[in-house]
Amino acid sequence: MRRLSSVSKVIACVAAMALLFAALALTACAPQQSADPNPKDSSMSASDFSASSEAASSSSSSASSSSASSKSASPSSSAAPVKQKVSVPNVVSLTSEDAQTAIGKAGLAVGKVERKHSNEIAIGHVISQDPVPATMVEKGTAVSLVVSDGKDTPDDKTVTVPDVTGKTLEAAEDAIEKSRLSVGRIEEKYSGKVDAGRVVSQDPSPSTKVEKGTSVKLVVSKGEEPVQTVTVPDVTGMTQDGAEAEIEKKGLSVGKVQEKHSSEVDAGCVISQDPTAGTKVDKGASVKLVVSTGEEPAKTVSVPDVSGMTQEGAEKSILTSGLAVGGVDFKYSGEIPEGRVISQDPTAGTKVDKGASVKLVVSKGEEPAQTVSVPDVTGMTKESAESTLQDASLKGVCDGEVESKSVDPGCVVRQSIDPGTEVAEGTEVDFEVAVPPSMVSVPAIRGKSSDKAASIVENVGLVYDASEDYSDDVEKGYVISQDPAPEEEVPYGSTVSAVVSLGPEPKQQVEVPDLTGLPWSDAKDTLESVGLGAEKTGDPDGNVTGQDIDPGTMVDEGTVVTVTLASPAQQVKVPKVVGLTWKKAKKVLEEADLVADDTGDDDGLVVSQDPKDGSSVDEGSTVEVELDKDGKAKVPDLVGLSVDAARQALDDVGLKTDSDMPNHGTVSSQEPEAGEKAEWGSVVTLEVDTSDFE
Repeated sequence: MRRLSSVSKVIACVAAMALLFAALALTACAPQQSADPNPKDSSMSASDFSASSEAASSSSSSASSSSASSKSASPSSSAAPVKQKVSVPNVVSLTSEDAQTAIGKAGLAVGKVERKHSNEIAIGHVISQDPVPATMVEKGTAVSLVVSDGKDTPDDKTVTVPDVTGKTLEAAEDAIEKSRLSVGRIEEKYSGKVDAGRVVSQDPSPSTKVEKGTSVKLVVSKGEEPVQTVTVPDVTGMTQDGAEAEIEKKGLSVGKVQEKHSSEVDAGCVISQDPTAGTKVDKGASVKLVVSTGEEPAKTVSVPDVSGMTQEGAEKSILTSGLAVGGVDFKYSGEIPEGRVISQDPTAGTKVDKGASVKLVVSKGEEPAQTVSVPDVTGMTKESAESTLQDASLKGVCDGEVESKSVDPGCVVRQSIDPGTEVAEGTEVDFEVAVPPSMVSVPAIRGKSSDKAASIVENVGLVYDASEDYSDDVEKGYVISQDPAPEEEVPYGSTVSAVVSLGPEPKQQVEVPDLTGLPWSDAKDTLESVGLGAEKTGDPDGNVTGQDIDPGTMVDEGTVVTVTLASPAQQVKVPKVVGLTWKKAKKVLEEADLVADDTGDDDGLVVSQDPKDGSSVDEGSTVEVELDKDGKAKVPDLVGLSVDAARQALDDVGLKTDSDMPNHGTVSSQEPEAGEKAEWGSVVTLEVDTSDFE
């Protein structure tokens, strides 16, 4: 059965006291009620009073029994019927169930049921009752019971706290009470992990051993807390108090406040914040602040002397002086023990700004004996080998000479210690140098490329000397012959002469002349005069209008040049069409038996022509004209031209010069500039340099 709460216990005590006072008042008034028609029932015997007192003193009497007692004691109830009284049955030693049955049959109620250990009464049987047996009480009065919980053993004094986390509150309370504990304070909190109405945590924690009846506090989930976000305000530049007030005003909390020197922000004002202004965060989140302590005061300190100290001691001394430890280098030293400071920078006693760094050089102890790798000196000269070995901290010693065809004289043939071997510094490495053999056999090089032949000859200690000659049989660049002959024995260092092919001897080259316009007989004579042959096609009585090899081409002597002959065309003079419309220009050219070819806008005016007007060309020749929609001509580049040449160039494109321009000199500048467009017939202003004519 669930235990009464503290409030319930107080109510029970008040009810008991009221019952007691009612019984006393009834006793005091009993003699004055002689007018009652039933005086025997109007007064209370000593046993009745005793029963009433015992009932009043019981803290577990029910509210209904308290109400019945007060009504029987009331002076105004003399006219009301008297409640029936019954004798309390003896239920001691009965089982709890049998006792409750007996109490019910007697017209009484079962009151508080407590359990206690008993070494005499069997578990589940009644140890005692209240009121005691045979007490006369009003019908319906509650009878409290104490039921045996078995023998009292050391283990029964404590119980294990059950694990109720995650259970519903009702299930948790039931489990706690079944474990002979009581439910303590219940607190509600939001939880994103535990469903609403279920236990988040308990105190004491599960499996803890505690005394029976100990209260267990519970924290019950209210479910996940509603997410609320707020915008972080901008508090930079505010005083710290103002910033904190603004942060808290927005439903946020002030996080870590760090102080920092600043030459830009006044002391006591915020330099920066985290999160930054405008950031969306959960309500209640903290905002960190960095607050200015003003400009950092200039401070200098004296560098301590840490030479000879251990590295740890030196660093501690530097830090204690308000300085920082800079780079630490390690060097071997035969004088300073390992781990101690050899030198420092800045030196001791130097005045530096507070916080400056001090570099240290720490001893690695005495340098251990070194080993080095033997280098490969084969093929080197004696001097180079000695120098290379010395650079490797070794001693090179030339230990004789040996004849060699593959190694140059004076160069190392072999060495006493293989390259790559690790040896102690100062180890002696002996080596032998090559000397040329007295006689060598001449190798065969005929038919080999000149480069290959030179390599073969030089590899046996001979000298290669090559000359060149034409050959129809041997490919260019390959040896035709050699001297001495192959396998001949010659002294070391002798010369082997080789003749290298230039390939077949080339024919003499001649330049093809320009034959255009010549009659066949003249064209043939001209070709034969330079050693070339001549052939013709076309009209034998005509002149040369084309040739199959372009003039100026270099060809072998005897090459045949074929010329094309045609009757000479009638010559006509090109009319001037600059300034005319396309249709007009085309008509003028066609009337002159010429063909017009245009570029540009067909609706424009002719701004240039090629050939120029006045030129003599073959009848039917094409005259290319450039058209411009706006009738504008492209200004030619006149700088550097003579005055006459400039006038002609402008006239060719339909432009003019100043009328007062001198007749002699060279154009030094122009307006408009070359490439710009000008209205047809407009004037181009020229600056003329006449210094050469003065």
